Amino acid sequence: MKKFIKYLTLLVVFLIPIWILIDDLVVKSIIIKSAEKLTKKETYISKVKVTYFPVLKLSLFDIKLPNPAANNFLVNSEEITISIDLSGLLNKSLIIDEISSNKTVIG
Repeated sequence: MKKFIKYLTLLVVFLIPIWILIDDLVVKSIIIKSAEKLTKKETYISKVKVTYFPVLKLSLFDIKLPNPAANNFLVNSEEITISIDLSGLLNKSLIIDEISSNKTVIG
């Protein structure tokens, strides 16, 4: 039992920092793949930043979301930040506390 706890502790100590280093890339990939599947066009996001403390925030930088019905962009933004309620995620629901944007054009 002591070996199990020791290995579990080592695993957690190494996996958490690794996840924090690669989470931005994973989230960016998921967002881009989902948007491209819905629009059937190429979506652009230059950078994603995930913040866990004090609240869960997703910051998306240089976003260009294509319009599926035309050859223009539906959303073109320098930055969009989304604050998410963690307690809602524990109850299997997504509660967005705030969405803010910087230099955004919709249309």
